[in-house]
Amino acid sequence: MVPLLPDVRIINRTVTILEVYRVGKMRYVIATDAGGNIRVFRENGTFYGAARASSRPLTFLRSPNSQRLLFLTENGVASVDLRTLSI
Repeated sequence: MVPLLPDVRIINRTVTILEVYRVGKMRYVIATDAGGNIRVFRENGTFYGAARASSRPLTFLRSPNSQRLLFLTENGVASVDLRTLSI
């Protein structure tokens, strides 16, 4: 079995937030850890992408724009676009 990303080390981190959000017809599963890593999976379980926040997300809120999620961190507020995974 050939690894897809051989230079990426997998670190076992505890999931601190696990939530599901719907954008259009697609549902996304958001998983975060204590290091500020945000991982996004599609509803069928395939990995969609990842982003890194400057500090640990504490909670997520839907924005009026349905494809963006607002999240509260220890240092303030930020948002992530679920289609492009930009913070």
